[in-house]
Amino acid sequence: MAAIDNPDALTERDLKFNFRSGTPALFLVETFGEWTRRRYDRIQDGAIWNGWLEQIGLPAVTAALSTQDLEKMRDLRRAIYGVAQARVKGLDALPTDVRAINQYAAHPVPVVQLQLDGRARQVPASVTQDEVLALLARDAVELFSGLHADRIRECESHICPVIFVDRSRRGDRHWCSTNCGARHATARYRQRLTEDDSAAEPAED
Repeated sequence: MAAIDNPDALTERDLKFNFRSGTPALFLVETFGEWTRRRYDRIQDGAIWNGWLEQIGLPAVTAALSTQDLEKMRDLRRAIYGVAQARVKGLDALPTDVRAINQYAAHPVPVVQLQLDGRARQVPASVTQDEVLALLARDAVELFSGLHADRIRECESHICPVIFVDRSRRGDRHWCSTNCGARHATARYRQRLTEDDSAAEPAED
């Protein structure tokens, strides 16, 4: 996947992780910035990847992460994005994307257990990249085949093509977050003011 031409132009805000889409599989999709515009990767190395996993409550990979491991993540991410886009557009998913998700989902997952105090979780001493990707792929399987499969949306903001799961009671969300909705409302308000000012200007003789 093509990367941004000038990575140094990315800001701290660009690289910040957002969790607006409502499910781990789509959180993974969000780690790639602007699929249809600048196209840049927020996960630039193994340390960032493990930090992201911990933020969404998944166990970090304990073994040293290779370039191939990160490419596997990107491959799964592309496949989930492809199927999600197909859902948004009402199309059948590409068989290659479905096969990729299924292949990653077929791996075993890390077994997380309760500690003896019954209050905290205990992750295995060894967690592989394949096991973590299996968790994300299985979440994608549940998403695309489950109760909310018909509620996968793309944010209607033209500058925020985030794909999210609409879990609202009425199922009529248009925005991935309240911030996007507020920005849209502000932009419409400013446009109306501009139109009103233009209409109030006296015509020239």
